[in-house]
Amino acid sequence: MPTRVLLADPDEIIIEAFARSFVRYGFEVLTASNERDLVRHLCEAAHDVLVWEPNAGAVWGLLLAAHDNVTVPVVVLSRVRPDEVKSALPR
Repeated sequence: MPTRVLLADPDEIIIEAFARSFVRYGFEVLTASNERDLVRHLCEAAHDVLVWEPNAGAVWGLLLAAHDNVTVPVVVLSRVRPDEVKSALPR
């Protein structure tokens, strides 16, 4: 049975890119691009790992922290656009 991965990110382009990579390596992938899908997947199926974008908004974090079914390892995925890096650097 393949490892089940739940990808949670509001950016569907990011989800598609990561999902293709995980599937290519033999993982079974479910995705959630909004809070409703995240909670539904957490309630309906057991996952081996959750890959989650913490900048998806405070609500996602609260859902994860409060949800009794989150007993799987959580991998935090974060990304920064090049223009965000430049604006964060001291001048």
